[in-house]
Amino acid sequence: MWKLRNKHGSPNGELAVGSRAGTLSNNQRIRLYNQLYIHLKNGNKLDVALTDMYEIYSDDGKKPRDKVALMMRDILAGMDNGISFANSMAPYIPEGEYFLISAGEKSSYLKEAMVQASRFIKAKQRIGASMRKAFVYNIFLSIMMVAVLIVSAYYLIPQSMVMIKPAQLTGFAYGLYAMSQFVVNYGIYTVVLIIGFIFLVRWSQPNYTGRHRILLDHVWPFSLYRTVNGATFLISLSSLMQANVQTGDALKELAEHASPYIRQRILAARSGLHHGEGLGDALHVSGYKFPDPEAIRHLRILGAKSGVETAIAQFADDWLEETIKNVENMAEVVRNVGMIMLFSVAGVVVSGTALIQRASQSAMGIM
Repeated sequence: MWKLRNKHGSPNGELAVGSRAGTLSNNQRIRLYNQLYIHLKNGNKLDVALTDMYEIYSDDGKKPRDKVALMMRDILAGMDNGISFANSMAPYIPEGEYFLISAGEKSSYLKEAMVQASRFIKAKQRIGASMRKAFVYNIFLSIMMVAVLIVSAYYLIPQSMVMIKPAQLTGFAYGLYAMSQFVVNYGIYTVVLIIGFIFLVRWSQPNYTGRHRILLDHVWPFSLYRTVNGATFLISLSSLMQANVQTGDALKELAEHASPYIRQRILAARSGLHHGEGLGDALHVSGYKFPDPEAIRHLRILGAKSGVETAIAQFADDWLEETIKNVENMAEVVRNVGMIMLFSVAGVVVSGTALIQRASQSAMGIM
């Protein structure tokens, strides 16, 4: 029997949301969603649309092992066994897209959910592209910086120190000598620690829920993770609410397949609802400042007014677009900071080496 759980270890089943998310690339999923949207917009039933797409991708059965055809076959098999389309598709798509499609299916707005999922992928692509540009550029700058430090620590400084003792150095020159000794003795350990720290941050973004997480949410990249997932949460929640799903039930649905970080915040808000609070007030009382203080204020103002579902969705869309622009601006700042650091290190090495050479010449009586 096919069962569903999330990739973070929910006990509700065996097959994880996103467990096969690498089957299709971002662009392939966008095309798939667009194709499904066209089928649904033209009045085709979902199972008919999926069957047609299977026939096309399998070349009328001649290429049954095509990865998209295999996915279509698995989805159809799941639906034949009474499993929803979203749950049948869950292993092949990331968590955020699953939320949108599941909410759209429950609200009878599935074709709109296809558009939302496509837009969500494109938004994440823009964020990812900006981050990659900054990351790759700064990796290059970091390699250059490390190369400068290695050359100075293993070649320039030792050659300049032949005729002088470290105790004879003062000020800036001694500082460069101390830095070179640190590179020689602890450089490799520092690199390992930095790489380990990067992996720790990547793991802790969806998983760490300790008491310091609220503080970390104000620090990049945790703040970016909160913002992007907060926008996804609001879009998904509004879709469920548009289907007349009670807010508490909608939160329960979203929490079921969420990461530990998101689940903790959703369940805290749901607890507030049980104590008679509205959605905005429940998020406020939870103390987690999720999805964002501004979003919470917006939800508290909206309250239970008519059309709140549409207003939430529009706010989430605008908020995600603003996040993309902020990330692009931040990436530019990071690149500039990296360049400044490289030139600063190079300047320190050149100036410090010159001072050491001058001190060495003075010790030899050469002026």
